[in-house]
Amino acid sequence: GCGKKDERDGLGKFTSQATGMSYEGAWKDGVKHGNGKLIFPSGDVLSGVWTEGLPENSGPIKYQFAEGSCWLDPEY
Repeated sequence: GCGKKDERDGLGKFTSQATGMSYEGAWKDGVKHGNGKLIFPSGDVLSGVWTEGLPENSGPIKYQFAEGSCWLDPEY
């Protein structure tokens, strides 16, 4: 959805033409905010809770490598 001034708000997906990275999840006032995942061009995925555009540092965060292994930090 869109919020004020056509900013992203709610659930959605954005793919950067410049980097090839995409984000799928919650948005608030145009920035990543809530549950979501950042998908790298390599296929690696960083998932967790985002606050004001950054990964939340008080909850679990998971990095899933494209080849299948993963790294989980429950106290990021």
